[in-house]
Amino acid sequence: MKSGYLLSVLFSVLILMIYAQTPRVVHIEKEWTEMDFHPQIAGYFNGRIPAEVICDVQGITTNVGYRILTYDVAYFDGKSTVEAHVVGSTIPDSICAIFQSFGSNSEIFFTNIKAMDLDGRIMHLSPLKLIAVKED
Repeated sequence: MKSGYLLSVLFSVLILMIYAQTPRVVHIEKEWTEMDFHPQIAGYFNGRIPAEVICDVQGITTNVGYRILTYDVAYFDGKSTVEAHVVGSTIPDSICAIFQSFGSNSEIFFTNIKAMDLDGRIMHLSPLKLIAVKED
């Protein structure tokens, strides 16, 4: 009887040890760099960008997840410099058609980029200067 009692106590302790353990939660916090806050289009921050890529469906984004609210875009349409104010992060289809039609090495300026951070604050982001390049 003594061995049965000892076995049941040992079994009870083992059950308590299994249920008493709390799962370990690991929190990994990313170390953000300055470039993570910089606006981009399809991974291009500055310089040359393929004309087919500049109208990416996500539009202007940041690596930290800021939501782009508005921006100004300036570009050459073949005759003169055109400036437009855009609401949202994507480039309108009418502007994309112009980007696709004009020749290589056309500069496109994205300025006055306003975004909302994860806490709901309005942020002013750095401007983008991209050069649309048609690939042969």
